[in-house]
Amino acid sequence: MRPVNDREPRANEVLLDEADGLDLKTLCRCDLLFTVEKSKLSRRRGIVTLARRREIARRIIQGLAIAGL
Repeated sequence: MRPVNDREPRANEVLLDEADGLDLKTLCRCDLLFTVEKSKLSRRRGIVTLARRREIARRIIQGLAIAGL
């Protein structure tokens, strides 16, 4: 999801950018998850930095805790 007017990420989002291999700043929502078979993935856009992977994981865990899972 592209951020409108470069707003700050919400509590359930992480901002990804050029450091993660993306051309534009992109908000990664951590409260809406889909599963996909790895074999269906065909193109790699980049590699999310370790710090942002940790932040994404933390926000997913927080979201699951709020949902009572």
